Amino acid sequence: MVAGVCDDRSVVLTLSSGKTLRGTLRESLSIVQARDVCGRTLDLESAYRQLFTSPVSGWAGVIVVFCPETGLPSLFCLEALPFGATAAVYGFNRMARSIWFVGVRMLNLLWTNFYDDFPHLDLVVSGAASHKCSVELFDLLGWAVSHSEKKDKAMAKSFTVLGVVFDFAHSCAGFFEVYNKPERIEAMCKVVQQHRDAKTLTPHDAASLRGRFQFAEAQLFSRMGALMLRPISERAHSHALSFLNEEIEVAFSWLCDVLCCAVPRRVVCVGAAPPLVVLTDGACEGACFENVTCGGVLLDPVDGAVEFFGFVVNPAILAEWTELGARQTIGQAELYPVLISLRFWHLRMRFRLVFFFIDNDSARQALIKSSSDSVHSRNILRACADCLALSCSYPWFARVASSSNLGDDPSRLEFEIFIFFPGASRVYPEQPCTLKFV
Repeated sequence: MVAGVCDDRSVVLTLSSGKTLRGTLRESLSIVQARDVCGRTLDLESAYRQLFTSPVSGWAGVIVVFCPETGLPSLFCLEALPFGATAAVYGFNRMARSIWFVGVRMLNLLWTNFYDDFPHLDLVVSGAASHKCSVELFDLLGWAVSHSEKKDKAMAKSFTVLGVVFDFAHSCAGFFEVYNKPERIEAMCKVVQQHRDAKTLTPHDAASLRGRFQFAEAQLFSRMGALMLRPISERAHSHALSFLNEEIEVAFSWLCDVLCCAVPRRVVCVGAAPPLVVLTDGACEGACFENVTCGGVLLDPVDGAVEFFGFVVNPAILAEWTELGARQTIGQAELYPVLISLRFWHLRMRFRLVFFFIDNDSARQALIKSSSDSVHSRNILRACADCLALSCSYPWFARVASSSNLGDDPSRLEFEIFIFFPGASRVYPEQPCTLKFV
């Protein structure tokens, strides 16, 4: 909606099929009004109980319970869909989707559905009418919607869907924000504190917490979940342990701190800058692979900037990588320049798409999954996750052949190639003193 309205009053919408619809904004709407979005979530009342079971399958809808008063078994026949049953979910979803279809095709409602929740968007100028239209549609179809104070809310610039807040307060400026409902984060931190006080975490509770943390993290820029949830996931698959260990304690502290302080995820719809391109590489040379160097190049199509760096890895960092006896550190050397790029160019990357090109496939996979079997690689990935959360950027990690990698030369401290790039400038990023996470 917001991205489709251009400053010259033209409207350009690209469909999922790739087809483009073009038109002109109607005279009764200003450009600001056409980008002023509001929404709400409509929730059905006791959704499953509004659908009857089929008489044909009545034989499968009988529950037998022993009655202590009569000393005989009592039979209870299900007349409505039982909540949670597999067939009931499929049956209900078919009906819910049909309601969505009627609203879209016959009433032009801009909405979707997730089970019995119907998130609904519209312009502020027509929000009240659209709200009334959707409610009357359910009345006509014979469905009861929730009228509780908690769920029956008018169209607003900010609304909640499944514990996630969509904030359209800045939609006129061309962007909106997504973040977790504060009450949900508070509830999660409270549960964590209860486990800390009890000093126990059963596999069942670990699995539940892992799912809640993963869902909450998915609404943000953060990518630390796979890293910091590792000890919690291991506990979820354990069949004996229940006490808290230091790893789980550290994970709890970090996850709660990050979720409480996380920056809302901003989705830029109008005026988004073109993607940045970053190419990085690492090199390990010498008889014992003791000469470890890294390089990186940034290309910014906004101002045509070409910046590059090349350096010898800080001896203190290299000592950390080899402290367990490892001689070959190419995996860390390939990840390290990505971290340096994120640290040094974080202002350019803010709220932008960033394409990272790497010529090492294991490093690329580690960055995509934000996980690694190597503790030293995990330390780099954790630092990368911190930088991505703070810069609020959207990374994409792709492989590039070494022969096509512009970062290959600077990673060997060779910079002659950049004479072919007028205006290219060498930068000197500062390296961290340590990557160990305490």
